[in-house]
Amino acid sequence: MAGRRRKLTRAVIEDVAAALSIGATQKIAAAYAGIAERTLYDWRTTGEEEIARLDADANARLDPDKALYVQFVQSMTEALASSDVKWLQVLDSAARSSPEWARYMLSIRHDEYKEKKSVDVTSGGGAIAIREIVVEMPPSNEPVAPD
Repeated sequence: MAGRRRKLTRAVIEDVAAALSIGATQKIAAAYAGIAERTLYDWRTTGEEEIARLDADANARLDPDKALYVQFVQSMTEALASSDVKWLQVLDSAARSSPEWARYMLSIRHDEYKEKKSVDVTSGGGAIAIREIVVEMPPSNEPVAPD
C-alpha cells in the first residue's frame, strides 16, 4: 500500500470505530483499518471542515462527495465517547471501594479536589517561592488512569 491512498469506505469507518471504541489510539486504529495515520487525519479534517461549513450556513446542503467523511467523523466521535465511558465505568467501580479513587474521579471534573503541593525553588542566590502547584496524581499503588 506504500504510496497508494486507500478509498474511504464504510468498512474502513467500521474498523476505525471498532478500534477506537476499545481504547486504541488513532494511530493504532489507522493501522488496524489498513490506512496510514496521515490518511486518517486527512479524512477527519475533510469531514470536520464539511461539518463546520454546514454549521456556519443554515441553508447549506451536505456535499455528497463529503458525506462519507462526515460519517467518518461522527463515527470516530461516537467511538471515542464510548471508550471514555467504558473507562470511566472502570474508574467508578474502583472509586466505590477506594476513597483515593473517589477523590481522583472528583478531581477529573472539579479543580478543588486536585492534589495541591507547595515547592520552594532557589535560583541565583535568591529564593523564589512557588505558592501552589496543582498535580493530578492517581492514588498510590494504583494504575495510572488514561488521559
